Amino acid sequence: MMGCSGSLVVTMMTAAGNNTKVNGVVTSQGNTPRSLGGARTSPSLVGPSTLVKDHHGQDITQLTPYLFIILMTVMFRDIHDSTNMSRGLLNGLDYSELMYADDTALITNNINAMNRLIKSIETHAAYFGLNFNKGKCVAMVFNSDQKVKFGDGSPMPTPDNAVYLGASVNKTCDPTHEVHTKMGQCFALLNKLHHFFRHSNCPTKFKLTTFDAVIRSKLVYGLEMVHLPQHLLSKLNALQLKGLRKILHLDTTFVNRENSNKRVFELANSIKNPNQVPNKNILPFGTYINNKQADALKHTIRANNKDPLRQAALIPDTPFIAGIDNRRVGRPRGKWVIKTYEYIWSAGTRPFGTKQQWKVDLKAGKVNENILKMQPTIINRTI
Repeated sequence: MMGCSGSLVVTMMTAAGNNTKVNGVVTSQGNTPRSLGGARTSPSLVGPSTLVKDHHGQDITQLTPYLFIILMTVMFRDIHDSTNMSRGLLNGLDYSELMYADDTALITNNINAMNRLIKSIETHAAYFGLNFNKGKCVAMVFNSDQKVKFGDGSPMPTPDNAVYLGASVNKTCDPTHEVHTKMGQCFALLNKLHHFFRHSNCPTKFKLTTFDAVIRSKLVYGLEMVHLPQHLLSKLNALQLKGLRKILHLDTTFVNRENSNKRVFELANSIKNPNQVPNKNILPFGTYINNKQADALKHTIRANNKDPLRQAALIPDTPFIAGIDNRRVGRPRGKWVIKTYEYIWSAGTRPFGTKQQWKVDLKAGKVNENILKMQPTIINRTI
């Protein structure tokens, strides 16, 4: 995303209805969405709905997630029909929005296109009785000093960091803040569960399962799509070992040199997976994330050219990384695609070569030849 020509504008917005909230859920009292044929349809006929009462005692229909997805799809179809965004699309992408119900991210390559898109969204959303929750809308502008504005001319907040779908997004594309935030939350959880892990009479296997379900799931959420340097992966592994030692009642290597990291995993797996069932062993968090990244890249390679992830990562009809036009200020960041290819090449389930060989070929500009060697096995799902 940092390789666009000109400026890059990413706007994250949340929609809100016309001042009607039921049990914390925002509902709409405006017009109901049009069906794909153009006629108006009652919400109760389009998708599942629940009849509730507002604070005036009047019956209203609460928009369900399914209905809201239909509404957003129809609304953005009308927006694109009335607004020409062809010159505002990022290089290689045929879309300008990512929709997750009412949490929508807009992406354009210049400020003018973003302002036109926002104004068009406000106009069409008003038809359905929706408007922006301006307190939750933020804009991140790269390579430009211009301001993103709402339809009424008021500027949109432009923080250096923003949270979208539970993940932290920042202007420097540095994952350190995201990882440290997750680690802080998991350390707090680990302290809350100290008495359970250390002193309860539950089976150790159940404690290991609980640690995996509570700590790992929270810590690694969303990190499979982020390039993580080795020092961050080491920090994640250190947090995992701290929890495993707590459960297994093992001292650190500073106290007992026999309790090495390898012995901790061997002991944990002998309890969690005594029969050595394949793919059931406890892995270091860093290895788990690398495997998830490899699976995501393989899925992206097998996807068609309309897949949003493929458009953002790869050149159409090829397994090669998408080109970069302009670079931002500062040293180059690591590339998720290249590092994941390196992992598949040297440390996957069926390695093709060594990491040193990959680095030599990368420096010599021969990495595409290695990618072509891996492509058939990836497409045929043999690795």
